[in-house]
Amino acid sequence: MVARVVDGRTLYVNTNAAPARVTLAGEQHDTLTGKAYTDRVDLPPYGVALLR
Repeated sequence: MVARVVDGRTLYVNTNAAPARVTLAGEQHDTLTGKAYTDRVDLPPYGVALLR
Protein backbone atom coordinates (compact mmCIF):
# COMPACT_ATOMS: atom_id res chain seq x y z
CA MET A 1 0.00 0.00 0.00
CA VAL A 2 1.28 3.44 -0.94
CA ALA A 3 -0.26 6.79 0.05
CA ARG A 4 0.66 10.31 -1.08
CA VAL A 5 -0.90 13.64 -0.13
CA VAL A 6 -1.18 16.17 -2.97
CA ASP A 7 -3.09 19.47 -2.75
CA GLY A 8 -5.15 18.33 0.23
CA ARG A 9 -6.15 15.02 -1.34
CA THR A 10 -4.72 11.60 -0.51
CA LEU A 11 -4.00 9.08 -3.24
CA TYR A 12 -4.06 5.48 -2.02
CA VAL A 13 -2.67 2.75 -4.27
CA ASN A 14 -2.94 -0.91 -3.33
CA THR A 15 0.28 -2.37 -4.72
CA ASN A 16 -0.59 -5.92 -3.67
CA ALA A 17 -2.43 -8.83 -5.29
CA ALA A 18 -4.70 -9.00 -2.22
CA PRO A 19 -7.44 -6.56 -1.08
CA ALA A 20 -6.41 -3.85 1.39
CA ARG A 21 -8.35 -1.89 4.01
CA VAL A 22 -7.53 1.76 4.76
CA THR A 23 -8.78 3.28 8.01
CA LEU A 24 -10.09 6.84 7.63
CA ALA A 25 -10.87 9.63 10.06
CA GLY A 26 -14.57 10.25 9.44
CA GLU A 27 -16.15 10.67 6.02
CA GLN A 28 -14.15 11.26 2.85
CA HIS A 29 -15.09 11.37 -0.83
CA ASP A 30 -13.36 9.64 -3.72
CA THR A 31 -12.65 12.19 -6.45
CA LEU A 32 -12.35 9.44 -9.08
CA THR A 33 -15.68 7.67 -8.44
CA GLY A 34 -17.73 10.18 -6.45
CA LYS A 35 -18.38 7.62 -3.70
CA ALA A 36 -18.36 8.62 -0.03
CA TYR A 37 -16.56 6.46 2.53
CA THR A 38 -16.99 6.60 6.29
CA ASP A 39 -14.25 5.31 8.60
CA ARG A 40 -12.68 3.00 5.99
CA VAL A 41 -12.21 2.20 2.33
CA ASP A 42 -11.57 -1.31 1.02
CA LEU A 43 -9.37 -1.34 -2.07
CA PRO A 44 -9.32 -4.28 -4.45
CA PRO A 45 -6.00 -5.74 -5.60
CA TYR A 46 -4.06 -2.97 -7.39
CA GLY A 47 -6.96 -0.57 -6.71
CA VAL A 48 -6.72 3.19 -6.27
CA ALA A 49 -8.67 5.88 -4.45
CA LEU A 50 -8.17 9.66 -4.46
CA LEU A 51 -9.82 10.92 -1.29
CA ARG A 52 -10.62 14.42 -0.10
